[in-house]
Amino acid sequence: MRENAVASLIAAVLVFGNINVNDRIVFQWEDGKVSTVLSKSFAIDDQIVLLPTIVHGRPVSDKEAVGHYNRTGEHLGIFNSQEEAKAFAERLHNQQEEMCINQGF
Repeated sequence: MRENAVASLIAAVLVFGNINVNDRIVFQWEDGKVSTVLSKSFAIDDQIVLLPTIVHGRPVSDKEAVGHYNRTGEHLGIFNSQEEAKAFAERLHNQQEEMCINQGF
């Protein structure tokens, strides 16, 4: 990703996430694929909140993901728009995929 594209991606974040994405339990699906966050965006309080749908090493429903956020405040970032959240989520996915490959998953 070009430097100015990274800068614009960072500028899109209203609130940076408070989850250490480098220290996540890896969940392995039946097909052998792995996930650490499996992010999804939700409209909450007039903002777009990017949440993990892998919580404590297991997949959770949308309702459980939002409930976990409401209880803990844990999120991957808060954005003005779905487009900004999606761009950030794609970058996060690529980073997590590279990390898993480097760790032998």
